[in-house]
Amino acid sequence: MIIYGSIIIALIKGAILWFKFRKQVVLWEYTLLLIPIPLVIGIKLLTKDAQITFTEYWGGDIVSVYEQEPWNEWVKKTCSDRYWYGTDEDGMSKYYSCPYQDDHAANWWCKTSSGEKFSITEAQYDNWYKRFGENKTTIQKIKNHAPRDKCIGSSKNKFKGKAVGAYSSTYKTDWNGDYSTSIPISSKYSYKNRIKTSDLTQFQMERVS
Repeated sequence: MIIYGSIIIALIKGAILWFKFRKQVVLWEYTLLLIPIPLVIGIKLLTKDAQITFTEYWGGDIVSVYEQEPWNEWVKKTCSDRYWYGTDEDGMSKYYSCPYQDDHAANWWCKTSSGEKFSITEAQYDNWYKRFGENKTTIQKIKNHAPRDKCIGSSKNKFKGKAVGAYSSTYKTDWNGDYSTSIPISSKYSYKNRIKTSDLTQFQMERVS
């Protein structure tokens, strides 16, 4: 609306000068009326994102902590190579099987009362696991492809030097609801609200007594 308004004002001023002061006004003076238009448009575009971006802070408590042990799997995959013959653009593709073993490191995360999930460190998990009473339950078991292989990515955690074993588990520990052991958490979220900053919505209407 601001952009359209600046263009309309410039056109009105130009029309007044043309019809009433045509002999007193030279051509280059008309261009002065056009200078504010790109300035207004530029300022509007530069500040548009800031005007429509808002920030909220969500509060809550951590209700569950999770630990996933290192594991590995066998991934089936098909690869291809392209061969060219002569100087034309026609070629042939050769497809072949190229499976591989995918190793996964240990993982720790938590869940909040608002349903959000966040990654946490091993130290945070151990601390909160004890704080919640050390009552963990197994929620998943994964059969490893190579049970004798060492745990990958575990040079700095408790799985260092250990083998993954036949199965790897994922554990969950829930908060017992005792607020003396609760762990408050807040998260920052940004979102865009184009309606609130629009010139044509009820947010911009004048208040009526």
